[in-house]
Amino acid sequence: MPYSYEQSLVDALPVGAAIISGPEHTVKAVNAAMLSIWHTTGAVVGKNFHDVLSEVQHQDFSVLISDIYRTGQPFHGPKAITTMLLREGILQPVHFDYWLNPFKSAEDDIIGVLITAIDNTEKIIQEKRAQEAAESVQAVNEILKASEEQLQLAIESAELGTWFLDTETRALRTSPRSKELFGYYPEEEMSLDDALAQVTDEYRLKVLEAINRTIAYGESYRIQYPVIGFHDGKLRWVSATGMRFAARKGETPIFSGTLADITEQKRNEQRKNDFISMVSHELKTPLTSTISYVQISQKKLAACGDPITASMLERAGKQLGKMTTLINGFLNVSRLEAGQIHIDKRPFDLAGLVKDVEEGLIAEAGSHQIIFAPVEETWVHADKDKIEQVVNNFISNAIKDSPHSTTI
Repeated sequence: MPYSYEQSLVDALPVGAAIISGPEHTVKAVNAAMLSIWHTTGAVVGKNFHDVLSEVQHQDFSVLISDIYRTGQPFHGPKAITTMLLREGILQPVHFDYWLNPFKSAEDDIIGVLITAIDNTEKIIQEKRAQEAAESVQAVNEILKASEEQLQLAIESAELGTWFLDTETRALRTSPRSKELFGYYPEEEMSLDDALAQVTDEYRLKVLEAINRTIAYGESYRIQYPVIGFHDGKLRWVSATGMRFAARKGETPIFSGTLADITEQKRNEQRKNDFISMVSHELKTPLTSTISYVQISQKKLAACGDPITASMLERAGKQLGKMTTLINGFLNVSRLEAGQIHIDKRPFDLAGLVKDVEEGLIAEAGSHQIIFAPVEETWVHADKDKIEQVVNNFISNAIKDSPHSTTI
């Protein structure tokens, strides 16, 4: 089967993607990530979607696809929705976020449905385990009042560190595991100042403020931060939880809690962010080149007077623009869901950036004349991709809000 435009679109997306076409819900194109979510490696293009995933035929997911054709309205499934899919011959719950968007022709007719999905099964399982662990810690803290010995046994089996802070004297008492997480030896003393000194500079004030809020107002203490081991110099990420316990008669309130090593979890998050960054840069180069080829071809055809081919190239340019928007949208959504948008500051020439924007907007600005004032060489230290998005948004909004055939 020849490599189609639809297939090139789904292959370019960094998430699971497939295009379903026609009232029979025929699989028009599908990428490897979606095949993995569907748990199949066979040839599915050209098959009925319900034959590929017969288990969803009577679930709401199938009805939603039909609704897209009827209403033309996109749909975003609830975060981490659960669907029963076959895994090793057994129906098992699969958690994923998904988006349904109408796939339109150049004439704006709905010719299919673009399905994109992110498999969150492992993430949900880990979150559930973390929640169960947090609930267990809370239950254990309540048991503390009756049996500190039982509490210590449960915490040690979970490889958690414990700490107790006197709210009046600020004296800190920690378990051997807590000292280990901060790079101290079990037999060494570790004061609150010692522990704070191992927290990296950008988090130290946040940790101290969280401690003070819990002591002053009784807020729940829950924070994640990196530490540098005192003796071994290792970078570790810890998750600290705790609460202030009311004082017994004649005693001061106790602020106590647990520490868990979440270094591997943070490494996995960093790997995901690195992958997103890599995909962003890898997709930008071929897509920009393809847009340039289309623009050059349009100029040559204008001189030759071939209106049919010129019209086809114009449609291709619009579709490439949609692809660019889709990719940028999914990349930003992934970063937002990860809880951060990375700012990659590097020196670059602002004049070169404006020139890139000017060339990239040629196809979009066909109905307007855009005049770019000359920009002298201007070096700045910033995130080039983010600044380029801002400039693009300014000009795109101007095009949308300006009357047809006017000058911007």
